[in-house]
Amino acid sequence: MIPTAAGPDRANIAGQGDGTAADKPGLITTHLPRAMADRLRDRLAAAGLADDGAGPSGETGGETGGETGGETGGAVWLVPLGDVQPEAALPGDAAVLFIRQDTSPADLARVVARLEGMSQTWEVIAADASAEEFALRARHLMWETRRRRKESARLAELKHLLAERRAERDETVNVLRQAAHKLENGLRASEALVEAKTRQMAELGHEMRTPLNAILGFSSIMRDDPRAPIEPPEYRDYIAHIADAGQHLLALVNNSLDLAKAESGEDRLRLSDVDVRQAVRACVTSLGPMAVECGVNLQMTLPADFPAFHTDAMKFRQILTNVISNAIKFTPEGGSVRVSGRHSPDKGAFIFVVSDTGVGMTPRQMEAAFKPYVQVENALQNRKKGTGLGLPLTRKLVEALGGKMHIESKPRIGTTVTLSFPETVLARQQPPPPPQDGQDPGP
Repeated sequence: MIPTAAGPDRANIAGQGDGTAADKPGLITTHLPRAMADRLRDRLAAAGLADDGAGPSGETGGETGGETGGETGGAVWLVPLGDVQPEAALPGDAAVLFIRQDTSPADLARVVARLEGMSQTWEVIAADASAEEFALRARHLMWETRRRRKESARLAELKHLLAERRAERDETVNVLRQAAHKLENGLRASEALVEAKTRQMAELGHEMRTPLNAILGFSSIMRDDPRAPIEPPEYRDYIAHIADAGQHLLALVNNSLDLAKAESGEDRLRLSDVDVRQAVRACVTSLGPMAVECGVNLQMTLPADFPAFHTDAMKFRQILTNVISNAIKFTPEGGSVRVSGRHSPDKGAFIFVVSDTGVGMTPRQMEAAFKPYVQVENALQNRKKGTGLGLPLTRKLVEALGGKMHIESKPRIGTTVTLSFPETVLARQQPPPPPQDGQDPGP
């Protein structure tokens, strides 16, 4: 069997081409004996194959012939099969047809094994093969060479594209690294700014509390002591205004400090077992006078066996106080505020709901209500002065305790605030069960 290079089968190759010059490879003989070259020339000429540039001795100028074959893609090199290595002087993409004369099977196997490492496209043919066999092999080599050149060109193109993509990737990586470095520096600067802001707020708050306490203390004494000689009488009203303004300013300072701590994450939790029934009842009781003053009916409905929480008692009460007082403040006279609580096993949470029949809010107003120091405009905003920090602070406190806060509101219908806390807040030790089942009606 004659070894051949990889490629299409011979039947397919023999049927290709339309007889044009491109399908008829020129042959470049090299290193062939004169007699063999003459015989091949005659035989190939009879088969209609050209002989490009072979001299009378059957040898071409090796470099010239190689350039011709490499550039045209229609030339096939004829090289004797032997121990010499003529492929080193041939173009890397040349098509080579090795002429085998009297080569033993062992020598043939050894030589072919060496040829396997060639970069050129090659085949081996017997010197006495027919002209048709030469033509078939030559066309096959020409086809295979064209295919390899196309693959090489495509591979070079892909390598070029890969190099471009790598360059783009490296550039993108550098840009991202620079952006990440800037973001990291900006984050550090922001953290430093927040820390400085929190520290400044704390210092400012402490500095303001001292004179505020003095103002509140003395104004309260002068307002509430009937023996105090205040002339003219309207000055007593002025003193009451001073006390109210001082209380408002103190609330603003306290809420600002609490919000700054919550935003910075420096507000530590003081966890303990909290009797939820007593905590809710205490909040409702303390806000009862405010509800009476505003003409609002305040109700509480809580299961008598509601479990105890392991949470921060002060923050839990602050959350309830903020939500309930806000509902009272924005509910017109004759309206109602209802506080309820329940366990929702399907949601795995304990839920508190504070609903009112107040003025309600639009979606845009609800969005603004959660922004610090922003007060929503409505018909009752002058009833009780607020700090604009109630809802933002409350949401931060709820999240700090592991809960979630949700608000639904409609103008002129009312607002419903839902506070949900996970079952993980349950205290290990629960208070004794009440003497009888039922609802805690509240104060």
